[in-house]
Amino acid sequence: MEALVGLLKDTFTSLPILQVFVGGVALIVIGYMVIRGHGDRQTAATPAPAAGTVADVPPIFAQGPREMLDIMRELRDLGRRNDEDLSDIREAVRGLLDLARRMVDLLDRIEREQSIANRARRIGRDGV
Repeated sequence: MEALVGLLKDTFTSLPILQVFVGGVALIVIGYMVIRGHGDRQTAATPAPAAGTVADVPPIFAQGPREMLDIMRELRDLGRRNDEDLSDIREAVRGLLDLARRMVDLLDRIEREQSIANRARRIGRDGV
């Protein structure tokens, strides 16, 4: 078996025309398979689910009207709680914004006072 593989390997590497031929055949076969697969996919239609089966109904609706109403109420309550949480977050952000504005004003006043004090020291030192 190893002798046969060695012979084929030697033959294949010594004949570049054989390499080109095998590569061309492989390319043609791959191209045919791609085109054939693309055509099959376009013509095949997915079958519709049988009428009256579970496949017609999403799982949440398959539970019954009472359970469905309970789920809808829970969703409504979750939405309300979410709205309340968002309004709390909004108020906290407003408070932080107000605090940041007050801090900026405080820093501006401190900067002005330091500037005035520095000018007064310079004037006192220069004697002007």
